[in-house]
Amino acid sequence: MFIYFPSEGPSSEKPQAGQQVREQPPIFCIDERNGIFVTPKDAHGPRVPLHVKKRMVSGSVACESSVCRDFMRIGVESGNPGLECIHLQRTNRAVCYSTPASLREDSLQSMVDNGLLSKTRQDECVQLRNQSIAGGVDCVFPIIWHEQTSVRFFYFSVFTGVKDSWCQFERTRVSFDSHLGKWHCQCRNKIRSCVHIYLCMWWLFQEKPHILFCQTETNAEDSNVDERVRDVAETEVATLASNDIQELTDYLWRQKRVPENLPQISLNL
Repeated sequence: MFIYFPSEGPSSEKPQAGQQVREQPPIFCIDERNGIFVTPKDAHGPRVPLHVKKRMVSGSVACESSVCRDFMRIGVESGNPGLECIHLQRTNRAVCYSTPASLREDSLQSMVDNGLLSKTRQDECVQLRNQSIAGGVDCVFPIIWHEQTSVRFFYFSVFTGVKDSWCQFERTRVSFDSHLGKWHCQCRNKIRSCVHIYLCMWWLFQEKPHILFCQTETNAEDSNVDERVRDVAETEVATLASNDIQELTDYLWRQKRVPENLPQISLNL
């Protein structure tokens, strides 16, 4: 049986005259020590970032996507242990690591003085920031796709210090909707705003305060940030799926339902 594995590698065929060259999704290294990269989850649509790990010295190769992990597992079972998903293939042309702006404690103290952050949250942020420094990695890495960056949605890769299903490489994704002032983190803390969101608020307050104060209300308590926002891409897909299911259900109910009283048909044999 022949199994076809899709590839995103460069084509050997030269583009003909007038033929458009497909733009490759961006990818860049955010952690040169552990070989962590970020790249858009999907080749088209909103550029929601995804973490991948590829460190050839230690032989660590993995993708954050469960679909990609299943894809590569099938490759191993089919006799191709070197198969990589499209996200990992992009690492061959990744932009080299460049140090982002570091978090400064004076800017965090300024947030506390202005009533934007509680003292408890301040201590949590400093503790996790110091843990990332001890590990030799950046605590908050802003994900900027250069000219393709959305003017509304901002994404960050944040150090967690733990490994779990939602942060397999000790990093989580945090998103910010600047129009609504809404935040969302991948972590499991759904009751109140997590420390990962406050770390991103710290970075924005320090580097781009005009973005942070677009719609965000100021309050020193945990209620000042609502993490219930979802990534725009995931929300649109979920809404589309719900509408399709509803339309299909209505159609089956109207057109395919068996009537309660079936007409009697006499057969003349």
